[in-house]
Amino acid sequence: MDTAMLLQRHKDKWWIPTSLPHSPIRMPRNRRNMDPVGYPITQRLTGKVGSFATSNRWAYWNTLTSVDGGYIVPLYDIKAIGKRYGLSLNSQKYFKKYILPEPHDIVRRRSVASHHWSRFTLMALDVVLQDLERLGYRQFLKRFEDHIDNLHEGTSWMEDYYAQKYEERIELSGDKFGVSWE
Repeated sequence: MDTAMLLQRHKDKWWIPTSLPHSPIRMPRNRRNMDPVGYPITQRLTGKVGSFATSNRWAYWNTLTSVDGGYIVPLYDIKAIGKRYGLSLNSQKYFKKYILPEPHDIVRRRSVASHHWSRFTLMALDVVLQDLERLGYRQFLKRFEDHIDNLHEGTSWMEDYYAQKYEERIELSGDKFGVSWE
């Protein structure tokens, strides 16, 4: 894992505009005939499957537990993803089953296979969830197919881009001591 490489999302290279409309603001029935100035609109329920926290409440990268699997970037399990985005246990299962792309399988001690996702997946998920938040949605459902396609496309684009960049960097520098073996 090379920590000196600066990772950027490059949203303009892989993002495709989505057809999901803005979420309408629903006024409660008991307040429709009242003056809206004195009565604040209550927040939506947050206990829904697929719901995530607002972007200002996401956990920082350095607080997440990562695994060095010999990949370009660190790998994270579903608990770390849940901690980053404020997912409930049901939302973690939902994301793992319907939203996230194929994980990296790492065999740990006692032959326990464990699923991990790269930081590229989390970076693409940041962009997708911020777009959903901008549109007024606080949950990521499997029927948001355009956003799921953008997540998968962003992950694969960043993996290819940074793998090529990493290979070029290795070819230029040789090994970690600067020795080139020819």
